[in-house]
Amino acid sequence: MFKWAKTLLKKLFKREKAILAFSPKIKVEQRVPSKDELALGWAFGYDEKTDERVYQLKGINQKYRETHFYTIGASGTGKTKFLEYLIKQDIKNGEGFGVIDPHGDLIEDVKGWLYFYSSKSLEDNIILIEPTNPNAIVSFNPLEKIKGISPEEQAGELVEVFKKIWSDAWGA
Repeated sequence: MFKWAKTLLKKLFKREKAILAFSPKIKVEQRVPSKDELALGWAFGYDEKTDERVYQLKGINQKYRETHFYTIGASGTGKTKFLEYLIKQDIKNGEGFGVIDPHGDLIEDVKGWLYFYSSKSLEDNIILIEPTNPNAIVSFNPLEKIKGISPEEQAGELVEVFKKIWSDAWGA
């Protein structure tokens, strides 16, 4: 059993990482993230029996990322670097992701990584929404014919969406 130490991320990922690299006395759990898991970084704690410091790679299962992933923290605490780390893993694993970047810095890096890591044509795999670019307007037409789906089935799906959105008023 481990009792995990409470620490600041700054300390964990800067000073402690250096200790991990140069000290042969520290026990490290060697573990590669599983196929359906993304690595989050290293955490450290203490072995309850020996009180020895132990490092362990932490990860998050993909099923927990199927809805939303919310990253919060004060300025300069590494939120963007953390997201960069996850995005690079998603690109390498061929997973889809969405980024809302109000500052515009992260998206430029993401485009570079997609070009570097992706073997597929970027035009076929990326929808870049730039509200400030009047030449790149993204439209959404729920009545547009979808290949391989009958108009009746498509209309039925649209009605189901409306029922979910306005369930309290449906059929009243």
